[in-house]
Amino acid sequence: MTKFNIFSGFALDSEIQTEVRFPETKIYELIQRLVNYNEECLEFLLNFLALKVQKPFFKPPLILTWCATKKGCGKGTFKLFLEKLFSCNENILISYNKIGQFTSNFNSELETCLFLVLEEVSANKKNSLKEFSGLLKDISSMTELLIEKKGIDRKVVPFYGSVLVFSNELCVVQVTSDNRRIVAFEVNNEKCNDTQFFQEIYKELDDLQIMKSAWNFFLDRDVTTWDFRKIPQTELLARLQRCSENVTVKFARWYFKDRSHTDILVNESGRCLSLVTGSCMG
Repeated sequence: MTKFNIFSGFALDSEIQTEVRFPETKIYELIQRLVNYNEECLEFLLNFLALKVQKPFFKPPLILTWCATKKGCGKGTFKLFLEKLFSCNENILISYNKIGQFTSNFNSELETCLFLVLEEVSANKKNSLKEFSGLLKDISSMTELLIEKKGIDRKVVPFYGSVLVFSNELCVVQVTSDNRRIVAFEVNNEKCNDTQFFQEIYKELDDLQIMKSAWNFFLDRDVTTWDFRKIPQTELLARLQRCSENVTVKFARWYFKDRSHTDILVNESGRCLSLVTGSCMG
């Protein structure tokens, strides 16, 4: 069977002249705010986007997470930026706001996906994303996907989609102590619902020279030595890990760490000599 490459290429990957410096734009400021001006997180996010621009066929097994945010902080605007940055003749960004869409067997829209965005994720509703943590981890790392259209035989296709999670709630994803996938970004909320700030960003998103400067910025960024496995250790990530612990681990932490040191007395051999509630001879 003959196969044809019908991919048009990215619209911004063309001969467009620009003198704009992307780090001086409002879009860049938005990216800074979406990592709360944390330099480590900023470098990580910029490198991630640069890798996507330079090697869209390479998929780092990561889940970029923005949770416990305020409404109007710019998550949706950032999603729009990604759509415009990677604009082409295919639908490269798929957005789900219902868990049923994410778990559906009919998933043909993911065939050309570069970004899979899970929006309005909730921790309280039945069938929350935490209940499908296994599926979330699988889809974040798989490089092939079984595509199924209604009335058409299933087929296996390459899958390059990176997962982004947006939520205003906290405990929306399961994060283990040995986490290797989830990146949790904290957000600066000073510009939340700031009409003037976001109007300036939308104006830049429609400016071809500014968007070309963004493309050039990520295209020229050196990511040859970037290790995506070195996930930024933010306080938000630590909170998510604590929220994900089972009851036994939480009790052990409370008993041996969070309580005052005067409650437990241990000798040099490691034997517990006394407790507030009694004595321990073992």
